[in-house]
Amino acid sequence: MVTAPWIIAGSIFLAVAGISILMLVWMWRMITLYQPVISNTPLFTHSKERYSSRDYQRLRRFGLIVLASAGLLFALIAENVVNGGALTIVDQEIAQWLHAHSTTMLTQCLLVITQLHDPWVLSPVAGLITVYYIWKKRWYAALSVLLVVQGAMLLNLLAKHSFQRARPTFDDPLITLATYSFPSGHVVASTVFYGTLAALLISQKPRHHRAIYILPIAFVMVILVAFSRMYLGVHYLSDLLAAFLEAMIWLVLCLTPLWFKRLK
Repeated sequence: MVTAPWIIAGSIFLAVAGISILMLVWMWRMITLYQPVISNTPLFTHSKERYSSRDYQRLRRFGLIVLASAGLLFALIAENVVNGGALTIVDQEIAQWLHAHSTTMLTQCLLVITQLHDPWVLSPVAGLITVYYIWKKRWYAALSVLLVVQGAMLLNLLAKHSFQRARPTFDDPLITLATYSFPSGHVVASTVFYGTLAALLISQKPRHHRAIYILPIAFVMVILVAFSRMYLGVHYLSDLLAAFLEAMIWLVLCLTPLWFKRLK
């Protein structure tokens, strides 16, 4: 029999999935509609002919819908976490089930994934990418990586210290961490890193239909990182859902003014 906490948790999960799809559609439309007039010109190079006022207004409204939806759902999840709502019951049950069904091989594989996507690993990688784009004089690309990736990590650090949620505890933990749990730093970092990287890679391709496989690959990588954190017992489900939403909010806030800057 499905209990009320699971119904609530399932509804929140589906809502996050829906917002994630909206975010992918928004990025797809933003990238494909604003391809440069000259096919080999990078997306982040200004072109007076590139922008259609109607398209600009539509995508800006679409971005506002994603932003508002993600913000409201993040607030709902945070309220559940702070007040010990129904979602936290599901958090505990999922954490205990995953821990009870862990295997040595899967643990080793997911340890590699989670270590490669540590914010302390992605941050210097993003720094090197920023330096590369500065060297190429692609200023908007460099600013995007710097602002989106590094800014998101700082934002998440502030959020963790604001909520101060303890991590899951087990008698025989796979990993022990002393830092706070909500929202997941790994998920925030990987979401903004792969999201920005996907946008940059697509923008360099003359045939923008390659976004069809670049965006899903980026999304799958983020899902793997998120699952690794929950499986290893260092995050609850709500930590991951909130991190997705936090990262999407930050992406929309940063990429909208950067990508839609218009010349007078």
